[in-house]
Amino acid sequence: MKDEDSRFDRITKEMFETFLRRDPVLATSLGIHRYDHLLPDGTLQAKFEDIEVIKGFLSEFEGFTGKELTGDRLFDRDLAIDSLRLALFFEEDLRLWSSSPEAPNTVGASLFLLLTREFAPLEVRLRSISGRVKAIPRFLKESKERMLDPVALWTRLSLQAAHGLPHLLRETVRTAQEARFEYRKDLERDSEEAVAAVSEYAGWLSDEVIPRARKDFAIGKEKLDKILELRGLGLNSDQILEFAYSALNKEKDRLRELASEVKPGASVEEVKQLVKSHHPKTFQEVIEAYRRSIEESRRFILERGAFRLPANEAVIVKETPVFMRSLVSTAAIFQPAKFDKEQVSVYLITPHQDPKYLEEHNYYSIPNTTVHEAYPGHHLQGCCANTNASLIRLLTPFPVEFVEGWAHYCEEYMKEIGFDTSPEARFEQIADMVWRAARMILDIKLARGEITHEEAVEYLIEQTGMERQIATVEVNEYAERPTYFLSYYLGKHMILKLRRDLMNKLGEDFDEYKFHDVLLYSGSLPMRYIRRALEEAFNVKLNDSPL
Repeated sequence: MKDEDSRFDRITKEMFETFLRRDPVLATSLGIHRYDHLLPDGTLQAKFEDIEVIKGFLSEFEGFTGKELTGDRLFDRDLAIDSLRLALFFEEDLRLWSSSPEAPNTVGASLFLLLTREFAPLEVRLRSISGRVKAIPRFLKESKERMLDPVALWTRLSLQAAHGLPHLLRETVRTAQEARFEYRKDLERDSEEAVAAVSEYAGWLSDEVIPRARKDFAIGKEKLDKILELRGLGLNSDQILEFAYSALNKEKDRLRELASEVKPGASVEEVKQLVKSHHPKTFQEVIEAYRRSIEESRRFILERGAFRLPANEAVIVKETPVFMRSLVSTAAIFQPAKFDKEQVSVYLITPHQDPKYLEEHNYYSIPNTTVHEAYPGHHLQGCCANTNASLIRLLTPFPVEFVEGWAHYCEEYMKEIGFDTSPEARFEQIADMVWRAARMILDIKLARGEITHEEAVEYLIEQTGMERQIATVEVNEYAERPTYFLSYYLGKHMILKLRRDLMNKLGEDFDEYKFHDVLLYSGSLPMRYIRRALEEAFNVKLNDSPL
């Protein structure tokens, strides 16, 4: 191996180990379990140190000319530089960590991952959980230092998450008692102290942080466009907004056409109510319907030979934990850990007290949601990406335009190849596309400060017919995660553009199975690197235009 290759591999491994050591919850999520008993350092000083760590590794990777690197290392060097620059912008310039209290969600995720993923005997996982529970009071106290510029909306969302943590802690204790965990008495004591610390933290948010928090959550057009530039999307917010309005009108026209196909002469709203009326009668029936849809979609893609499935993969369905219900309006999935032998995703379904919300889990929406979340969407994509050996690709800041774009692309592709193609199912799928197009508009306008939270809720209800409670949760997410939700519809169309370009270049030599294989097994990459991987795999040069 050349000297430059050896140095590159050494620095890559050093960065990987440093990031895991500094973020034990990240390590757990990846299936590295030597830090499972720890929570991160929550101090302000640790955050400043994180920024210096990013700068240090950025400088190291920028020092490689690339000329002497072999194999995939040049690809990974370029990816590392772009990823670290994006991470640095978020940490040093955007500084959302100083405006949004992250501690309750960090605590919740740290325990939830260990409770849910059965990578080791329960006794072993409970020992790690005990360590984290004991660390909660310290971590919450430290994290207060970071609230330098709190935003009221984000603080209220954190408060909701904090109110859910005692439920999770009680569930943890109950699990330990049922398993007759050797140190359950210690865990019970530490859990009581953790609940008291969470209560104190929630009181601090209510009494001290919210009164001084600013109402304005918009990051502004300049920072928004900078994020889009660093993500390499090839479009600024004005261009995406123009695309979004055009997409919304197009999908609404398609929805009207399908409404006539489902019931001639009926309006879109009438057909929506007709479709929603076919739903499970209890939440347990909802869970069972999702489990059936997982089996059916997996069996379909295997019978069609549409995708290459990796080994040791599975999906389990669970009720969304109480502490996460303010963040997951209907369904979400926790993808499998890279280094866990069994590649198991946890598919969360959110219950609602009002039986009316069972309509959101109607029999036409469930298969489409499962295609997005499980097969061949997020679960399959995550399992396949986990087979890629690159550590750099594993640490890329979430490349949402590909990951969410892929799942959204799968909704349409599965209909193309014959899965669940009734007029009602296609109507529901296009209704979801209207929702994703509206998301692009709201993501940009909220981030640029051109619309209020309440105006965004009203707009979402107007465009989609969504129930107010769910629309409010949706808008909370858009406001808290700028540029994330515009990526679903945009990413899908970027993938479609790449497929069209390859078909035009290769004609009859275009191999759709290979196209999907490259997308799935190259790792979770930003779209410009997906394009690069396809160019290398098919030995062609593609147009850089994103749409």
